[in-house]
Amino acid sequence: MHYFFDRVKDTNPLKDEIYELQKNMPDSLGQKFKELLLKYYYDNNFLDLSLVFIDGHVIAYFGNEAFQKLKHSTRKGVINALEIFNFSDKNGRIFYFRADHDVEGMRKNIEFLLGEIVHIIGPDKIRILVFDRGDSLVSFSGS
Repeated sequence: MHYFFDRVKDTNPLKDEIYELQKNMPDSLGQKFKELLLKYYYDNNFLDLSLVFIDGHVIAYFGNEAFQKLKHSTRKGVINALEIFNFSDKNGRIFYFRADHDVEGMRKNIEFLLGEIVHIIGPDKIRILVFDRGDSLVSFSGS
């Protein structure tokens, strides 16, 4: 991870360099990288967290693992699927996400992700959350 955050190189890594790095990274570093990236974005004022959007989607899963089956709206059926939750800042930039196959519902996921974000950047950094739950838009303020 020092490759991305403590580099002296002036250019972005090439695709082949990233693929080579991935071969040597254990899966456990994915979460750590996500946390470091959020902290870096926040510390360097890349985010406007005065308004945060949360969006969830069901995406098809075609791997070999035994995943849960969920209703996929565009495929018109119940299939093996992942649920993806994205957090975007006021300008639409995704800054945190979760992809899971064994979820406990939207509310639990949002509470879990907010807890992680608060742990990473500190309390009271997000002012207003807005999330889409079907056809109704729901929002609440505060931490």
